[in-house]
Amino acid sequence: MIEPTLALIPSAYKGGSPKGTLYSVLPSNGVGDFDFERAGEATRINKDGLIETVASNIPRLNYPMIDGVVSGCPSLLLEPTRTNYVSYSNDFIDSSWLPTDATVVSGIISPDGTSNAFTLSNTAVNGIIQKAVSLTGLRVVSIFAKKGTHRYLYIGAYGGTGSYANFDLENGVVTNGANANIEDYGNGWFRCICHSADGATGGVQIFPSNNTIGPATTNGSIQIYGAQLEQGSYPTSYIPTQGSIGTRVAESCNGAGNEQVFNDSEGVLFAEISPLNENGRIALNDGTVNNNVRLVYSSSLNLIDAILFNGINQVSLSYFLPTRGAFNKIAFKYKENDFALWVDGIEVDSQVGSGTTFTSGTLSELDFDAGSNGLVPFYGNTKQIQYFDSALTDEELAALTS
Repeated sequence: MIEPTLALIPSAYKGGSPKGTLYSVLPSNGVGDFDFERAGEATRINKDGLIETVASNIPRLNYPMIDGVVSGCPSLLLEPTRTNYVSYSNDFIDSSWLPTDATVVSGIISPDGTSNAFTLSNTAVNGIIQKAVSLTGLRVVSIFAKKGTHRYLYIGAYGGTGSYANFDLENGVVTNGANANIEDYGNGWFRCICHSADGATGGVQIFPSNNTIGPATTNGSIQIYGAQLEQGSYPTSYIPTQGSIGTRVAESCNGAGNEQVFNDSEGVLFAEISPLNENGRIALNDGTVNNNVRLVYSSSLNLIDAILFNGINQVSLSYFLPTRGAFNKIAFKYKENDFALWVDGIEVDSQVGSGTTFTSGTLSELDFDAGSNGLVPFYGNTKQIQYFDSALTDEELAALTS
């Protein structure tokens, strides 16, 4: 296999003002490093499997959790701006939470490894509610929960008819709720997620339960941590709040390489990515949208497009990704009259016999965007990015993407 000219395998970074740096593996002289920017804190899963807050302009190297255990190398996590409308995300004793036949006691080890989780006990069929703000459209409620004397959690988006779900905190499954899912965070903790699209009031309801459907019929308890209400079609990483709503601002990661790194006439752009449910681009470009080699993700179709644009689209190759949210290894080969899109070891589309590339000195940077302009940023997890300054053979592309 030919060695890449530029390679990003997320492992090292530093903060800075006004931007941080995400280091490339190749080249080693700093030319391939990315400028990273996020004006504010954000959370990630660290190498110990714990929720951790990182400072402004620190890229988030997020470790994957499989069955509640860290498994594998980290990926770069990039997310859009989101707001947690729960004003006290992890202070369930605060008066903004309204207990109904329920009590809350602090002092439980949480998913961040400290004693700041709570035991929620019901003395009838109810639990606690936090009303937030008037929200319409898509929204997502989430909370971390652990089995207590009750096995199930019943949560809902307050004000949204039918926007409720039950979760089995022993087996880690959703037992009721068409628009719900559950994620294993280890040590018995699960993040329980419920989607809503109706109602004009956004809030959170949390009930311990002994039932697979609905609230409890007997007294009991569960443990809870980190409530979140956000507007959107999918949940994002936990946004802690303490006394008011909190916003995590969008991240950008751009500006790797220069004119000497990229070959204008031929090459391969490779990415191993798991996109969020947002349209986005990863692109070689000239610092603008005028000239680029780009991988384009379409969220509505779960579609990846490979496009070379130099005033017009010289080529546009497409493939429907099989599983939404999964990682795929994607390579786009470009060369005059010879273009191909490879995904997970297979050539899925190609164009041969037509299509030009660029004049010398055109391509100057690699961005998680359309061209460092914030127009179509890529959001999701990235395990690696590689760029090759020559068109690889079919055998090499198969090996690269397998």
